[in-house]
Amino acid sequence: MNAHAYLAVGLTGLLTLIVSACRTVAVQPPAGTGGFLGIRFEKSKLKFFEQNPQVQYAIRVSEVVTDAPADKAGLEEGDMIIAIDGENFDSYRYDLLEEVFVALIAAKPPGSKLKLTVVRYQTEKSAVLNNKGLPYQNSEDIYPYIEQLKPTDHFTLKYEGARREITLPVVLGGRSAGAESAPAAFDMPPYKGLTEFTLSTASDMSVDVAAYEDTKRRLLNAERRPDILRRSHITYLKKYPEQLLSFAGGLAEKTESYYGTALTPAGIQNRRSKNTPLPMLPNTLTFMADVTADNTLSGNPSGAFIPEQHSVSGADEVSLLQLIDNIWQQAETERAKAFAGMTSDELAAINQLLPKLMQNLSVSFTPQSYILNSKDKKLLRRFAERIDMSALVKSYRILSGLTSASVMTRLKTYAEQKASKQIFKTTLSSGAVLVMGTSDADNHLQAADILIDPSGNDRYLQRSVPGNDIYSGTEFCQGAGFRGVNILLDVSGNDVYRGLEFCQGAAFAGIGILTDLAGNDDYAVRRFGQGAGLLGFAVLNDFAGDDSYRAAGFSQSAAGPGLVSLLYDRTGKDRYTVSAGTESAYGDYGIFNGSSQGFGYGLRGFLSGGIAFLIDRAGNDEYEGGEFSQGGGYYYGAGILHDYGGDDVYSASRYSRAFGAHAGIGIMIEKSGNDRYESNGGAVYSAAWDLSVSAFCDESGDDAYYAEFSNFALGAADHNGYAYFCDLGGSDLYHIAGYYQPVNDYHGGASFSFFSDTGGGSDYYPLREYRTGRNQILSGNRLFIDR
Repeated sequence: MNAHAYLAVGLTGLLTLIVSACRTVAVQPPAGTGGFLGIRFEKSKLKFFEQNPQVQYAIRVSEVVTDAPADKAGLEEGDMIIAIDGENFDSYRYDLLEEVFVALIAAKPPGSKLKLTVVRYQTEKSAVLNNKGLPYQNSEDIYPYIEQLKPTDHFTLKYEGARREITLPVVLGGRSAGAESAPAAFDMPPYKGLTEFTLSTASDMSVDVAAYEDTKRRLLNAERRPDILRRSHITYLKKYPEQLLSFAGGLAEKTESYYGTALTPAGIQNRRSKNTPLPMLPNTLTFMADVTADNTLSGNPSGAFIPEQHSVSGADEVSLLQLIDNIWQQAETERAKAFAGMTSDELAAINQLLPKLMQNLSVSFTPQSYILNSKDKKLLRRFAERIDMSALVKSYRILSGLTSASVMTRLKTYAEQKASKQIFKTTLSSGAVLVMGTSDADNHLQAADILIDPSGNDRYLQRSVPGNDIYSGTEFCQGAGFRGVNILLDVSGNDVYRGLEFCQGAAFAGIGILTDLAGNDDYAVRRFGQGAGLLGFAVLNDFAGDDSYRAAGFSQSAAGPGLVSLLYDRTGKDRYTVSAGTESAYGDYGIFNGSSQGFGYGLRGFLSGGIAFLIDRAGNDEYEGGEFSQGGGYYYGAGILHDYGGDDVYSASRYSRAFGAHAGIGIMIEKSGNDRYESNGGAVYSAAWDLSVSAFCDESGDDAYYAEFSNFALGAADHNGYAYFCDLGGSDLYHIAGYYQPVNDYHGGASFSFFSDTGGGSDYYPLREYRTGRNQILSGNRLFIDR
C-alpha cells in the first residue's frame, strides 16, 4: 500500500492548527467556502535542482482529477509544486507538509486565483529512420518501425530530459458538500446483529467515542470530492457505517417482492400444468432503482413489461414478425437517443478504448487510474457524462415487451408449428436479424440481433455480435448490452452458456440481462461476465437448478464505474468458481486476482466504483474466488455477497469476504448453515483499509474461520477505517495468524474495529487476547465481545 494524501477535503467548518518549528498556521474557513484544487498528492523532497537549489520541500502530484481546477490549469501527474503565490514550503515541518498544503488551499474561497510554481520533468525526443523524421509522442508510435528494421537501415532514437521550473495560474473551484441523506428508495430496519453495539455500549466499555465520531467525520470528508459516478448510497453508508448490514439485508429481502411468487419453481410448474401464459421477465429495474436511489428507473408501474400499444393480433407469421419488428424499431430509436450527445468520432474512439481498458484491468495490480493515459481518461469521463440513461431504460422497457406472457405464448406456439431441426433465421424489414430455436435442443452459433428460444436443452456459443468486429477476442452475447440493450430469457431446460468476455449478463454503457427460469445450467466465461461491466446495469438471474458458474476474473457480479450488477440464484446446490486468472501482483505464489463474486470497483483517483450484488437464496453452495472477491469494494465501489442458507464452503485469498480498500465498502451476510471459510491471504472477514468500511455477519450455525496467513482479519481496520464482524449463533472456530495492531499513518486520526460473537456455544480462539465470555477493549480502538 502506498501512503498518499488527498486534497479532497476543504476542511469546511473545521479548525485546522498546524504547528511548525518556525511557523503556526491557523485556518478556519467559513462553512462551504473551502477551495478545491483537485489533485492527489504526497510530500516529497527536491534534490539536485540546479535552477533553484535553495528549495528543499515539494508537493508531488500523483493524480489529477479530470476537469478539476488543477486539470484546467495544466497541472500534470509527476509535477512538483514548490510554492503557492511565490511562497515555498521550506519554513514548515516536513512531517506536516501534506496537512499544511491542504490548509493553505482550504483557506482560499472558490474563485481565488493562485500561482503555482511547479518543477516539471520535460523531455525532448526524436526518432529518425534513414534521414527521415518519425512521429514520436510515445513508445507505441515507433514500435512498428522497429519491428520492420532491416540490416541496412539507419535508425536513431534520442531521448533527453531535464527538470524545469514553470508557473501555472489556477482558479480554485468549490467543493461539493456530498450527499448525506438516507437512501429514499426503501426503509432500512436495524439489523439485529448491530443491536450488540451502540455508542452507549461503547461508552460503557470506555471506547473513545470522540475518536469514533472523528473517524466517521474523516470518512465523510473523504466523500467531498466531485465525481460524476459517485452513488448517494456510498456517501450515506460512509457517514453511517452502522447501517451497512441493514442496507445489504434490506435490499436482498426485497428481491422476493421484485420477482414475486410467479417465478418460484412451484409457480412456474403450476402455470405449465394449466397451460397458462409463461411468467414475465422479472422487474429488475425496480431493484436497480432501490440500489441507485433513482426513482426514474421504476416510474412505470408495469415495469419492464410490454407497453399497451403492443398487442398481439393475428396468428400468421407475417403479423408476428411485424410485431417483433415494431418493438425492435421503437427500442432502437430510444437506444440511439442515449448516445446522441457523442459524435461518431468519439464513439469510434470509445470502441478503441474498451479493449485497452479491459486488458489493462486484467493485468493490473489493482484498478488504478494510471492504467489509462490522460487523453483516454478525459474521453471516458466525457462519455460517462453524456450517456442518457433514461433513454436506455426506455429502450429496455420497450424491448422487454418481447418477453411478456402474451408474446412468449405466441412465440412458443409458432415455434411448435415450425418444429424442425433447423434454426429459423430471417432479416426483418428494419434490418434486424432474428434467430429462433424451433427444436428441443438447439445449438445457437449464429450472430443475431434478436434470439428467441422458447424451450429445450440448448447451447449458447455465439462468437460475436454484428458491429463489434473491432473487439478481437471480446464477445458481446448472451444478455450483454454494448451501448444498448440485450436481453436473453431462457424458459426451461438444462442449458450450457459459453462466451469469452462481456457475456451472460454484462454491460458497457448499456443494459444486459440474462434470465434462466429452470434447469441445471452451466455458465462459463473468461472475464467480464455473469453480471459484470462498466456504465449501466448487468444482471444474471437463475431461478432453479444446481448451477455452475465459472470465470477467470472480473465476473459473477463485478461492478466497475457507473455499473450496478446482480447475480441472483434462487435455488439449488450451486458452485461459483473464479480461477486461473491473472497471477497475484502481491507476489504470492499460486494466488490469482479474482475481482469477482460481489466486487464493486472504481478507477482510483478518477472514477468511483459501482455497486455489486451476489444473492444466493438456498442450497449447499461452494465459492472459490481469489484476491478481491466475495463481498468487497475498491475506491468508492461497494460489493455485497448475501447467502441465505445451506452448509456453504468459501475459499479465497487476500481481500475477501467483506473488505474495503482505498475508500471501498464491503459487506457479506450468511444467514444459516454450518459454514467453512478458508483463506490463504490477509484482509478477510470484515477488513477495512484506508478510508474504507466493512461489515460481516454469519447469523447461525457452527462455523469455522481460517486466516492462518494473516492477522488482518475478523474485524480489522487501518488508516481511518471502520470494520464490523459478528457471528450470532453456534460454536465457532477461529484460526488467526497472530495479534493485530492497527496503524493510521496515512491520514492521522484513528480506526475502529468491532468483533462480536453473541451466539453462545463453545467458541475457540487461539490467541490469548481473545477470550470466550468476555467484553474487552483491545489496543487500537478494537472492541471485542463474546457472549
